[in-house]
Amino acid sequence: MIEWLVEDNSDTPYAVYVETPVCDRLFGPEDVGKEWRASVWGFENGKPHKYFERPAYCQIVLTLPWLQKISQ
Repeated sequence: MIEWLVEDNSDTPYAVYVETPVCDRLFGPEDVGKEWRASVWGFENGKPHKYFERPAYCQIVLTLPWLQKISQ
């Protein structure tokens, strides 16, 4: 399972849980500490549309949810 946690500086940050079979790749230890780009896509007028893109970081944890700040 992958948790996408969006830091919004609130007591209840936005989180989405994604099962790994729907992912095009999985993260490994070599991905930790690198800056990635996360984007949210949908459809507008029947065509793919990117709604936004933000910096993202990967960390590998033992359990979810993991509501601690990421260490970079």
